[in-house]
Amino acid sequence: SFGVLGVITEVNLRLLPRAEAQALLVLPLESLAQGGEIAAQILDSYVQPLVLEALPLRIAAAIAPAVATAGPAPGAGSGGAPVLLAGFAGHQAAVDRSVAEVRHVAEVRAALGVGDTALLRDDQAEAVLEALTGYTAATGTGPRQGGASVAARATVPIRRAWELVETAESLAATTGATVAYRISAARGIVDLWAQASMPSAAGLAGTTALPQTTAAEDPNAASGLLMAWLADVRRAAVALGGQLAVTAGSTPLSPGFDAWGDPGPALRLMKGIKERFDSNRILNPGRFVGGI
Repeated sequence: SFGVLGVITEVNLRLLPRAEAQALLVLPLESLAQGGEIAAQILDSYVQPLVLEALPLRIAAAIAPAVATAGPAPGAGSGGAPVLLAGFAGHQAAVDRSVAEVRHVAEVRAALGVGDTALLRDDQAEAVLEALTGYTAATGTGPRQGGASVAARATVPIRRAWELVETAESLAATTGATVAYRISAARGIVDLWAQASMPSAAGLAGTTALPQTTAAEDPNAASGLLMAWLADVRRAAVALGGQLAVTAGSTPLSPGFDAWGDPGPALRLMKGIKERFDSNRILNPGRFVGGI
């Protein structure tokens, strides 16, 4: 809660020995829908993956170069093709059995041991944005001038996460934004990174999405595109039974844009905690959801 509802005064850590063996299966996917089906089968089985995440191949390869050797699945595009990462750790026999089970479920063609790079940490968000920038620049689809970027996190029912990413990509195609994603398939968490650029006059030729003179001259056009995209994706997340919050890049957005979204009934409880333990509103007032 960014220190709004409490202050950490003590932390206890439990240390476990490093696992005897670890393995990461890289599952090239033809589509996000296929990834959702495979992930559901894995979660319904007896195996317990340490990692079960989906990324665009270009982003996964930027974080863990060894992943690039998996290549896209037959029938999938190259740069934007999704891959599912299924990681396991523990006794060698247990890891081998889990890998064999997932291979059977997914009929995969690539199994790589890439060690600790299996996890995409939150502090690697900048690396994701850099990878996205490099990809879009190389293909001529990235920000050119007046660009803006934003990161968001959505939580939805586990099996709806894939649908939300499909919607986010579809909406991005209509607004001119470029999107990268991470689906934490076992938790129903979707991290989204989006970039938008101020369209050039040449790039706007023949389009009706924006007034040509205004969009080409307005330095805030890129931010406007991102806000429109975020609002639509948030509505989609809510319709799927979830919510979405902006986690980084909110500065260029309009001051009136709500980064948190509707917290639902939990806000009443949080306000009660705030009133009881910080009635004078000393701890970061206004920093967290609902302005508390």
